[in-house]
Amino acid sequence: MRTLLLFLLATGVALVTIGAAEPELFVLSLLGMLIIAGTASVALAAAHHRGPPHAYH
Repeated sequence: MRTLLLFLLATGVALVTIGAAEPELFVLSLLGMLIIAGTASVALAAAHHRGPPHAYH
């Protein structure tokens, strides 16, 4: 899972870089940002606290 997330993050960064370097490929930059946002969302969802649940008073 970690390898897949790192691959998606690297792909998103590469697309943002290409989109920033070539103005006519701006849509790739948007796609890269979408991939990065999705990867961050999955990573945060997977980073839940492990262990027994605690009751907060």
